[in-house]
Amino acid sequence: MLGERAGRVGTAAHLLLRDLLRRRIALLLLFVVPALFDAVVLATTAPREIEVTLGALEDHTYGRTSVPGLDQLALAFEDDGSRAVDEQRLSLVFLGVAAVSFLACFLAFNLVHKRRDVDARLVLAGYRAHEVLLAKLLVLVVMVLLLASYETLILTPWVVPRHIMMLFVGLFFGGFIYGCLGMLVGAVVKQELEGVFTIIFLTNIDAGWLQNPIYYAHSQSQSLIRALPGYGPVQLAVAGSFTDDEPRSALPRAALCGAIALVAALLAFGLRIRPARQDRSQRVRRALHYAKVMFVAYAIWLGAFEIVGHYAATLHTVDLTSAWDRATPLIPAFVWPYEACYLLPVLSLFVIKDWRRFDVALVALLIANVTAFVVYLLVPVAFPRPELGSSLSERVLALEYAADFHPGANKLPSMHVAMSWIMVSAMWRQGRRAIDIALAVLLALITIAPVFVKQHLLIDVALGVPWGLAAYWVAGRVYRWRTGV
Repeated sequence: MLGERAGRVGTAAHLLLRDLLRRRIALLLLFVVPALFDAVVLATTAPREIEVTLGALEDHTYGRTSVPGLDQLALAFEDDGSRAVDEQRLSLVFLGVAAVSFLACFLAFNLVHKRRDVDARLVLAGYRAHEVLLAKLLVLVVMVLLLASYETLILTPWVVPRHIMMLFVGLFFGGFIYGCLGMLVGAVVKQELEGVFTIIFLTNIDAGWLQNPIYYAHSQSQSLIRALPGYGPVQLAVAGSFTDDEPRSALPRAALCGAIALVAALLAFGLRIRPARQDRSQRVRRALHYAKVMFVAYAIWLGAFEIVGHYAATLHTVDLTSAWDRATPLIPAFVWPYEACYLLPVLSLFVIKDWRRFDVALVALLIANVTAFVVYLLVPVAFPRPELGSSLSERVLALEYAADFHPGANKLPSMHVAMSWIMVSAMWRQGRRAIDIALAVLLALITIAPVFVKQHLLIDVALGVPWGLAAYWVAGRVYRWRTGV
C-alpha cells in the first residue's frame, strides 16, 4: 500500500515537472532572469568597499552595570553587526536571493493556479488529496534546488564566497519560503492577474527592497524588517559570502518561516482541491466565512500593534520588575505553550457552534486592544532579558525577543493572556466536556508561559486575565444591545 501511494506521488510529480519544463517561459525564467540580474549589477555597480549591517551578526548580550569602566569593557565585546564589504559583490548576492525568491514564487503559483481543475479531477479519479499535495511539494523542492544551484554556480566566479554551502542554504530557503507563498497565492486568488500582482508586491517589497543590507543599516524599523520572511535567507547568504561568522538566529528563523509558509500553503491548497459538495453544511460555510474575517482582522491588528509599539518604544519606559519576577526562573520549554496562543483563533473555527460567540469575541478583541493601546502609551514597560542558549526552544524564544520592541513597550497588560482568555471564553461549553478540560489546561499553560519565558512580568499577566474577561463581558452587552439577541 505504501509503495503504491509512493508510486502515484512519483508519477504525478514526474508528469507535473515535465509539463512545467515543457513551457518555454519557464525555461527562460530559470536560466535567463538570474543571469540578467547579475549582468545589470555588473554593468551599473562599482566595486567599492562600503559598510553594512548584518542583523543576524549583532550581539548585545553583555549587560550594562553602574560601573563606567565595566560598561566600556562590555562595549568592546559587543558586535553591532557592521561589516565592510564590496558593494558590487554584495548586490550580486542580495539580488541573487531576490531572483531565486521571485522565480520560485512565480513558478509555484503556476503549479497551483493553472492546474487547479486538473488537480480536482485527479482527486475525483481516485488520487488522495495528500498525494497531490506531496507531488506539488516534491516538484517545488526540485525547482528550488535547481534555482539555488544555478544561482550559486553563476555567482561563484564573481563573489568567491567564504562559505559556499551557507550561500546555497540562504538561496534555497529564499526560494522555498517564497515558493510556498506562491502556492498559497495560487490557491487563494481566483484570477491570474491578481496573483501576479500579489507575487510582484510580496517579492519586491521584502526580498527585493527591505532586506538589502545597505537599506537595513539605515532603517528606523529594523525589527519590522527582521520579522519578514526574506530576512533569514538574505542574512544566511550574505554572511556566508563575506564573513566567517555564524548568523546564529538566521537559520532557525528561515526554517520557522518556511514551515509556517508550507503549512499555510498546504492547508489552502488542500481546501481548494477537495471535491465540491452540493450539500455542504451551513456550519462549514460559516467557518470559511469567519476564517476570512479572522485573517482580515489579524492583519489590521498586526498593523495597529506595530504602529503603537514602535511609537511607545520611543517614550520613557519604566521597569516594573518585582522580587517574584527576579526569582522566577527562565524555562525555555514554555515557549511552546506561549506560541500556542496564536492557534486559539484557528482552533475556535472547529470548536464554536454558536457563531454569535465568535462575533462577541471579535468585539471583545477590539475593546481589549484599543484600551490596552492607551495604557501602552501611558506606561511603556521595559525590563532586561536573560541570555539564551542554542537549544531549539531557546532559538524560537530568541525570535520572539528579536521581533519585540526595544527597549520595550506593549507589555502592561499582557494581550497574549487577555486574548487567550477571550478566545477560550468564546469556546467554553461549545463541545464535549473533554474539550473544555483540554482548553482549561491549554489556557493555564498559556497564562503562566509569558512569565517563564521572560516575555512579561507578573503584573502584566495578573492584569491581562481580568482585562480579557472584562472585555468579553462588555462585548457581550454591546452585542446584545446592537442585535437584540
